[in-house]
Amino acid sequence: MRHLAVLGLLGCSGSSDFVATEIIIPEGAPAPEDEQVQDVLLQTAAAAVDVVWLVESEEDSELPLSIQAAAPLFFDQLIEAEVDFRVGLSVEGSGLLWVDSSSDKPAGLVGDYLLAPVAPETPAPHPLDATNDALKAAVSSREALGRSSVPLHVLVISDLDDPKRTPNVQVEELTTWVSGLLPPEDLSLSGITGPGVAASFDSLRAVIDGSWSEVATADWSAELLEVSAEAAGLQTEFFLSALPERGTLRVSVQTPTDDGTLEVLDLDELDYAYDNQRNTIVLSSAPSAGSSVVVNYVRAGSLGE
Repeated sequence: MRHLAVLGLLGCSGSSDFVATEIIIPEGAPAPEDEQVQDVLLQTAAAAVDVVWLVESEEDSELPLSIQAAAPLFFDQLIEAEVDFRVGLSVEGSGLLWVDSSSDKPAGLVGDYLLAPVAPETPAPHPLDATNDALKAAVSSREALGRSSVPLHVLVISDLDDPKRTPNVQVEELTTWVSGLLPPEDLSLSGITGPGVAASFDSLRAVIDGSWSEVATADWSAELLEVSAEAAGLQTEFFLSALPERGTLRVSVQTPTDDGTLEVLDLDELDYAYDNQRNTIVLSSAPSAGSSVVVNYVRAGSLGE
């Protein structure tokens, strides 16, 4: 129940008195128009990005096939966002294969490279050595193309057991060098690995943001879509302009179509969460570039007790 106090001024033979009148507003009555809030939050994408994939797998592993099957989703999201991208792929420590936004069927090129036979006499390097070698090659290529300031995302994929051998590279030196390549917001390191490989990257993970997941239980479509969204600069978290009254949030995603209309998708509470510490809406997946996240709600305090 809401209570609204109204002050009235009564005048009589030169004297004035204030009289308070209480109006009771039933529960469920709409809030005043100026307390209804609509935030329209535009999804934007990065202008350009470089991504380096490092893949190492056990002999006769199904890992390359799993990546190949999900790779089109990764590239489709970058292409749809109209990002100027370059993706460099290293398999078992091989040299980088580069595909970019001008390549014809980049997912197919990456899939073919993943399944190409590797010389059996060539032992796979320690994951940290493979990372060091691939990033040195990537930095050289970026400098030659004038892309040194473009955001860089590194993805390590491996189903190897704990790499017990010692890496040739000094971990502290590698960490200092990699973390200094770009500002923190333009550099990420993610992995889909077993716990042993993940542990070997602990020093780097402590200073470089990114997501890590277990390779044995990986949902490859979801994992690569998440990395692709991060690389494309697509957001899943959107800040609200005011504090919402509990239970009044209504969220939808509006996406322009080719015929000039808007496709509207109303989200239910399984598709998003409200973070009351940051006053943000966090979506379960990133909307496409150019979409708008529309959040309607009543400003906190408007409905009273």
